[in-house]
Amino acid sequence: QMMEKFMNADSYENSNFDMSYSPEHKFHHKDHSSKSGFNFGMLRQARDAGDTTKDLELGDKLIAKINAHKESMVADIGNMTCVLQECGMLNAENELDVRSMKQKLNAYTLPSEWFKNRFENLIDNCYEMATNLPANIEEENVVSGDFGKVNVGQIKHFLKCYKDEHRKLCMDQDTKNKIEDNYGPVADILEQTNWTEHQLFTAFMYLITKDDNEFFGY
Repeated sequence: QMMEKFMNADSYENSNFDMSYSPEHKFHHKDHSSKSGFNFGMLRQARDAGDTTKDLELGDKLIAKINAHKESMVADIGNMTCVLQECGMLNAENELDVRSMKQKLNAYTLPSEWFKNRFENLIDNCYEMATNLPANIEEENVVSGDFGKVNVGQIKHFLKCYKDEHRKLCMDQDTKNKIEDNYGPVADILEQTNWTEHQLFTAFMYLITKDDNEFFGY
C-alpha cells in the first residue's frame, strides 16, 4: 500500500486516520488514538452553559488542571511531529516538507504518470493553501515544546486538503480509465469538447449516474 504511515495524523473532526492508497483506490480509516491519544478536538472544548456546578467545583485547582492539560496536549503534539517527520511530511524544523513528500512517491508504483503528476500538484496546492492562512490563525496555532515550534494550524489545514484531494484524485483516475477503456483517449475528447479534465470527469459521472449533485461538483 502507498504511504502506509504517511497520513498517521489527525483530521479536523476525527481522531487519527491512516490514508493509504491501493490499486483498487480504496481508502481505510484507522483509529490510532491508542498510539498518540491526540485529538484536535481537544482544542475545541464545547462548554455547556447550563452546567456551572462542574466549573465551580474546580475552584483554585483550575490553573493546575489547565497546566496539566497543556502539558499533556504539548506532549501529544510532540508525538505527532515525530510521526510526521518519520513519514517525510515535516522537516527537522517541523515545517511542511513538499520536496520530501514528492520524493516519497518515487518509492511506489503508481497507476500512471498522469496520477503522479496530479499527486504532485495536489501536494503543491495543499501546501500553498496551508501556508497562506490569515495571520491571526497562524499566530494562534503555534505550539512550542521540547520538539521546537510547530504550526498546528498549518498541519491541520494541509491534512484536510490532502485527505479530500487524495480521495478525489483516485476517483478521477478511475473515471479516466472508464472513459479511455470505452471511448478513447481523454486528450482527444478534451480537444473535441474544449473542456477541462475536471469538467469532463464531472459531466461523465453525471451522465452515468444522473446525479445533479455530481454534475455541480458537490
